[in-house]
Amino acid sequence: MKPTPQAPSPSTLVSNGILSACNDLNLPGKVVARILGISEATASRLRKGTWKLQEGSKAYELALALLRIHHALKSKMGDNRERMRAWLRERNVALGGVPMELLDRIQGLFGVLFLLERKEAN
Repeated sequence: MKPTPQAPSPSTLVSNGILSACNDLNLPGKVVARILGISEATASRLRKGTWKLQEGSKAYELALALLRIHHALKSKMGDNRERMRAWLRERNVALGGVPMELLDRIQGLFGVLFLLERKEAN
């Protein structure tokens, strides 16, 4: 009998999801570090796959919010990376600023998330 493959851990799933989101949204390591509240060196290790977000940590919780933003953008714009990237980098009247510039503060991160999810529900 073949052994049953192990399901990936939540830490692995979220870490890999963040890598995918960062690629789609063109988020450099410095920006990811600021959003997640980790050092640039740790963000670099995350990108290389030598470090994973730990379930229950603050960085993990912030990563979940960033993943929800990525999911909401994909749901609105399909796989059009250019549209997602442009939306993050253009001034948004409802937010009172540029979404990308708001992501490194918890209030801004959740403001962007709530706006996207509210619009998704309409």
